[in-house]
Amino acid sequence: MSISVEIKSDFSSIVKDFSKNLTLLELSNKLYPITGVSPSDMALSLYSGSELLGKYENILNNSEKLPLIDINYSSIKVIVFDLNSNSITNQIKKLQNEDEFENNDKFKSFEISEEEYSSRKDTVLQWKKIINWGDLTQNIKKNKKDQELNNLKVNSLQLNERCSIKADGQLERRGILRYIGKVPDINPTDIWCGIEFDEPVGKNNGTFKGITYFGPVNKNYGGFVKPKNVETGKQFVPELSELCFSDDDEL
Repeated sequence: MSISVEIKSDFSSIVKDFSKNLTLLELSNKLYPITGVSPSDMALSLYSGSELLGKYENILNNSEKLPLIDINYSSIKVIVFDLNSNSITNQIKKLQNEDEFENNDKFKSFEISEEEYSSRKDTVLQWKKIINWGDLTQNIKKNKKDQELNNLKVNSLQLNERCSIKADGQLERRGILRYIGKVPDINPTDIWCGIEFDEPVGKNNGTFKGITYFGPVNKNYGGFVKPKNVETGKQFVPELSELCFSDDDEL
């Protein structure tokens, strides 16, 4: 019996089918080649929609069964965190671009033979063998570009102003921009826009995990979206829109 799992990490965003009977350790081993985060450094947060199912750390010492078997949903989300500030993934995250990675002196602090280097299990070379490096660098660049776009877009938005929300491949929705800022339970660093929608096309009521960021408004009239998808202006008068949204850019 399987379940569709949306996997999110700093450099990965993919959907995979897994057995509902997986142990915590088995799941972490499957996530390693996808995210590049070692099970020894891994922390997991499991969600069904906006409902937190559980948070897990110390995975190597934990064979606990995940609470997947009792879930009646067809899909869940797993967010993977890297707790090791000195890990390869966190070192890469600190770099500005691929060229800096290739030339950075942090990775040239000592010299060993090519044969010895190839045999080591804790090197960038080994990590590249496990991960599809071409796809990863594209994800790094995309994440960096999205972050820059979101930060730039925030400066043009007006709080408590009428707004339009447009995402690639989705129909336009309209409402009022009620909040601009961080939502730590979604991501501790990203900026989000809290929207009061004109229609019940959202995913919450302005609260997330018990914290009220705006409103509260009526059920499904609230949502948090990426700034890059938001425009504000008095011209965005109420307009009916179909129930459609983007899972990647909204919670």
